[in-house]
Amino acid sequence: MDKRKIKSQARLQLALKTLLASRDLRKITIEDLCNEAGVTRPTFYSNYRDLPDMLDQHLAQVLESLETIHDVVSKEYERPDEPQRIVHLLTTTLDMLDRDDPRLQVLFSDSPVIFPDQRFSELVLKLIENNGSSTVKKMSAAERLIIAHYFTGAILGVIRLWMQKPADVSSAQIAKTFSDMTPTGQ
Repeated sequence: MDKRKIKSQARLQLALKTLLASRDLRKITIEDLCNEAGVTRPTFYSNYRDLPDMLDQHLAQVLESLETIHDVVSKEYERPDEPQRIVHLLTTTLDMLDRDDPRLQVLFSDSPVIFPDQRFSELVLKLIENNGSSTVKKMSAAERLIIAHYFTGAILGVIRLWMQKPADVSSAQIAKTFSDMTPTGQ
């Protein structure tokens, strides 16, 4: 990608982050964003369709980071279902998220602007299908899809809890509880 385009996108994303810290997404105009970023409207539109597109691209970056975390952590464990692997994965994931980033607050809220669930379930399905375990290989496509959606709901629920900054709850505690519940659903 062109260096100018990268720089423009970074400035626009920073401007969105800044503006979201003080006002609702629905009250931010493209003009406000361009003024904050110091770019023109044509520059904005050469990079994004609209504000939800900006959030969608930010979500894509977050999902790419999560996939990288999964790949790195997974190499440290022999079996994909090891409880400590799940704890490690989820703790690392939660710690990676910037809970003060208002873009993430919008993405993981009940905002009708963008819905991360489908994108997350696609990533989870990909990770399930690539895990290589004999159990997964025996599953039908429908079973893998159901499991991906089940875990997507659970993971997004945990991420939404984490983004609320609960008092006296650590990422390790959330991950351990999640891991303990994973085999039984209880």
